[in-house]
Amino acid sequence: MSFKVSELAEWLDIGDPRINDLKQQVIESLDNAKTERTILDRQCENREQTHCYLCDSEANCLILNGIIYLDLEETEAAIKEIEKANQYFRSKYETWNSIIGLILLGKAYEQRRKGHQALREYEAAHRMLTENYLRLHQDDYIGKAIDLNEKLAALIEDKRREELKQTGSPNHASNNADNGTDYLALFSLPVLGPVTAGPDGIVQIQSLGDSFTVVYKVEIEGKACSLHIIKKTSAGDRQITVQSNGDLYGWAPVIGKSMNAWDTPLNEGDYVLIYKTSVASHGDFVIAANRDSSGEMAPIVKRFDAENYVLLSKSNDKSRAYPPIPMDEDHQIVGVVIAVAKPTQ
Repeated sequence: MSFKVSELAEWLDIGDPRINDLKQQVIESLDNAKTERTILDRQCENREQTHCYLCDSEANCLILNGIIYLDLEETEAAIKEIEKANQYFRSKYETWNSIIGLILLGKAYEQRRKGHQALREYEAAHRMLTENYLRLHQDDYIGKAIDLNEKLAALIEDKRREELKQTGSPNHASNNADNGTDYLALFSLPVLGPVTAGPDGIVQIQSLGDSFTVVYKVEIEGKACSLHIIKKTSAGDRQITVQSNGDLYGWAPVIGKSMNAWDTPLNEGDYVLIYKTSVASHGDFVIAANRDSSGEMAPIVKRFDAENYVLLSKSNDKSRAYPPIPMDEDHQIVGVVIAVAKPTQ
């Protein structure tokens, strides 16, 4: 299951008749590199003349440019254009186009052979789609939303299966030396070129493109910690890429002994790096909402058994039992653990 670029372009909601005409031109030009180049040249010329900056449809032009770059397999340019469009869509609460933009970004990461990152974009699109069903219904998108939801859910399931094949069994996340060094890649902190002052006193900063900050150790609450990747990008990659949307990530301290006997033990005092999502693969360490005896909801960290639809513990604490927890309305996945930071002092 996969989406065609032309299909996603057709689904974009563009009200401006001029830009809608451009969308049709882009769709008709796909697989015709010469025509695509002509459109891109015209778009760049308009931007140089600042016409784009005076137009409310700039984001639509950006995402159409991204679609062309995607079809031309110029992946880095595609990602840049689509990400800029998505930022605008989010700021203007354009939910439908935001969903399409996330799927396009997922396709771009697939083209870049970053399947794990692509899956995250698809999951984010699916989450946005399910969380906004009522709004989409009011805006008469519901027919398209149902169709999109079915295709997106099937795509996510396919990608989860592919990821499981790449990483092997659920216990494959052990930190063996031959897996390489664990690190986070922070794209939200770009490396800039030399800073110079222009003749009129204007500071000029040159971007170095896709440079990023690599972090091997972190400090959390004053504690120096070593990093251990839990959910790898691919079978031979120990990188986790943290994107600019900080609302999707967070650190949480581990309390208790119920998870300290796994291949990568989660010990009391460790910190888990969480990616917020309601979709998890078999064998993932997850954060689940847990309703306690008082009726309050509190997060717990467990391992997800998709085959039996339960949450698992594994502990070397023999003083008590830690039975599987069935998934139900009181136990819902709210995040996936992608890394653990272990204090070194």
